[in-house]
Amino acid sequence: MLDLLLIKMIPEFKKHWDKDDIYKEPGGVFTPHGVMGSFREFYQSRFSEISTLKISTLCIEFEEIVSSDPCDIDLNANAICTIFLEILVDTPAGNRIEPYLGRECRKYWSCYKI
Repeated sequence: MLDLLLIKMIPEFKKHWDKDDIYKEPGGVFTPHGVMGSFREFYQSRFSEISTLKISTLCIEFEEIVSSDPCDIDLNANAICTIFLEILVDTPAGNRIEPYLGRECRKYWSCYKI
């Protein structure tokens, strides 16, 4: 699910994801955490090239996923928070995305902000 969402929102990610072999298991199997790990690497290297519209729209999608999981049982929401948001806090790539985070993502983000 996350791979399709990310490719839909940021089509440039598809090329990176198709080539990625670190986060995919043999046979192309992957977890939500693997998808977000790959996307985080892509985002960190290209965040300045991604339009504000794409970033803000992506943050809306992330917020919907994270806010629908108050008990932290959904692997997609957990991957967004732990593999993407948590690692980007206080980085240039994180500074780019921070203004567009929704309330639930921002609550998680704030736990790690220095």
